[in-house]
Amino acid sequence: MTQNIELWDDNANHIWGVLTDDNQVELTANDGDIIKGELHNNKFDLNTPSHHLWGFLSGDKIELWDDHLHHLSGELT
Repeated sequence: MTQNIELWDDNANHIWGVLTDDNQVELTANDGDIIKGELHNNKFDLNTPSHHLWGFLSGDKIELWDDHLHHLSGELT
């Protein structure tokens, strides 16, 4: 079953997307960038030409960081 992802950064920017049954992730940022990647062993690895995010899933809670160590947190809904 596909699950929704809701994330916010320290500046209250919203990023949203989905986690599919085959552990693929697709996020949409405020600026319209699409960030794709996967979840493997509760670890996220997401890439675009301008973004790299990595982090962890614990239960339904998500913690992500980018290459500049900006923090995003959220949950699966």
